[in-house]
Amino acid sequence: MTDMHTTLESRFDLGLVINDEQAQRLPKALEPFLFEDFSADLWAMVEDELLLVLPPFPLHERDECPAKEDLEALEPSNVASEPEVKKREDNPFSVLAGLKTTKH
Repeated sequence: MTDMHTTLESRFDLGLVINDEQAQRLPKALEPFLFEDFSADLWAMVEDELLLVLPPFPLHERDECPAKEDLEALEPSNVASEPEVKKREDNPFSVLAGLKTTKH
């Protein structure tokens, strides 16, 4: 694996609260941020926000991907044609198609 550079963006508005009751009364546009004794762990807040904005599956841009050639080889246009699909009468679910058209 190699390094992958990406830009993370996030916008949020905090509502500072000292208990859950205050957090529940905040407008929906504000993210509650609980702090006790008038001190806050800003590092934890930033860390949580970064974890939330990280992409679940970081991907390289296609032209920057080190595995570009391997991916292109797997594209449908490059894969040998698949065998023809069995005829409809060979399909075990074709009986269900008849049930769909009958009225009750």
